Formats: sequence, C-alpha cells, structure tokens
Amino acid sequence: MQMEEREGRRPVPVFFYGKQYFVPESCTIIQAYEFAGHTFTRGCGCRAGACGACAALFLIPGSAAIKVGLACQTQVAPGMSVIQIPYFPTRKAAYDLEALSPHPVHIPDTYPKLLACMGCNTCRKMCPQEIDVMNCMSAALQGDIESVALQSMSCVMCGMCAARCPADIVPYHIMLLARRVYGRFVL
Repeated sequence: MQMEEREGRRPVPVFFYGKQYFVPESCTIIQAYEFAGHTFTRGCGCRAGACGACAALFLIPGSAAIKVGLACQTQVAPGMSVIQIPYFPTRKAAYDLEALSPHPVHIPDTYPKLLACMGCNTCRKMCPQEIDVMNCMSAALQGDIESVALQSMSCVMCGMCAARCPADIVPYHIMLLARRVYGRFVL
C-alpha cells in the first residue's frame, strides 16, 4: 500500500544527516525521524515544546539561511535538511536565592560574562521560541529583573541561544535567575 493511501498524506523528501527519507508532509521533524525508523533514546523530550530537548537546525531548498526550531513543533518541508543539536553542557552559577535581592548588581556578580555581551543579536536569531534574548540581556545589564522575567517566560532552556553566543554567555541561565529573583522578591 502506498504511503499516500496508508497515511492519507503526500510523501515529501527530507534529509537527516545527509540521508534522504520520504515522510508524510504533515509530520513534525520528530515524527519524521521516527517515521524514517529512528528510535530516540534521548532528545525527544515532552513533544510539546515545553522541555527544549529537541533543538534542530535545518535548511530549506532555495535558502542559504540556517533556520532553527524545536523538532516537536517544526513541520517538515520538501527537501528540508535537518540535524539535531546534541546536548552540550553549560556552566550554571551556584547561588543562594535567599541571599540575593532584586538589586541590579546581582546578575553580573553571579554571571560576570554578561558584561561581555556584544549586542550581536545572535541569541535572538537562534531562539526557536522567538524570545528577544538580546533585549533580555540588555535589561539584565540594566538591572531590570521584571523585564527579563516577563520577557523570558516562554524560555524552554533549549540552549540554542548559548550555542552560538560569541561571548560564551548562557542567556537562559541568566533569564532563569531573573525569573527566580522576580518570583521570590518582587511578586
């Protein structure tokens, strides 16, 4: 039986790590991986965009731009080339939330690399949740905890912003700290 009959969807070609597969056109990247026979031992997470474990890079034919997305949310396109980003460790600062306050100096004290932010906007361009990460980093530098916390509520800590930061900043850790301080001391 043809895929069109079996699945009720038109098959489209996609490339995973350079190898071509034909998958139903309405699949997400995660579903397409599984349809192609891949079994996930990690990196498939919640499948709803809440965990950030399935960060993927992809190219669409006719475009030279590398795009980013969460594989559980991004629908395949004909000819799409996909690679998933493996987990990479980041350095999370140790801090005692009770010893902190919403005073502006605490974020750069806890994450001094924040001071090296070049304002290049790579972090925002990489965010699959479309958070204005660069604006959050600017607000963190200014000590505006509330702005950082409220702007970053949809952050799933996928790591895409940190993966490409030329200053080696881990924005999602900074945003998490701001949300914790805001929740503990401001709300």
